[in-house]
Amino acid sequence: MPSGRKKQFDTVLTLEKAMLHFTQHGFNGTNIHDLLQSMGIGRQSLYDTFGDKRQLFLQCVDQYENQFAAGLLDLIKTEPDPIDAVEKTFQLVLGLGDDPDSKGCLVTNSLVELGPHDPEVAQRLRGILTKLRGGIEDRLKEAQASGRLPGQKN
Repeated sequence: MPSGRKKQFDTVLTLEKAMLHFTQHGFNGTNIHDLLQSMGIGRQSLYDTFGDKRQLFLQCVDQYENQFAAGLLDLIKTEPDPIDAVEKTFQLVLGLGDDPDSKGCLVTNSLVELGPHDPEVAQRLRGILTKLRGGIEDRLKEAQASGRLPGQKN
C-alpha cells in the first residue's frame, strides 16, 4: 500500500470477519474471492495488510487466542470458586452448540481439518487448548486441595 494512502477499514474488525469466515468454511473451503467479500476489502488491501491466505489465517488464530481463548482463561482464573469457574467455562463452551447461529470453534474445526497435514498450525492450535486445559486442571486441583472435590480423581 502506498505510504501516503490511509486504510479505509478497521483491521481488527476485518480480521474478525475473516476469522468468522474461516470458522464457517474452513481453511481449504475458503477461496480468496469469498474471503474478500466477507471481509469487505480488496485483494491488494488483503495482501498489503495481512499477507497471503495462510498468513491471514494464522493472524485469525492469534486473534482468536487473544480474544476468545484469553477471555475463557480469564474466567477460569478469576472466578472465585474453582468449581464454579470450571462449570461456567464448560457452560459457555457447550452453549455454543445450542446457538443455531454458531458455526463451531475455529480451533477445533481447524485442528480437525489442518492438524494432520500442517504441523505448524497443529502446534499453535494445540497450544491454545493446552493453556485452557491447564487452567481447568489448576482449578480442579485447587478444589481438591480445599476438599470441595475428592482427591485421586482424574
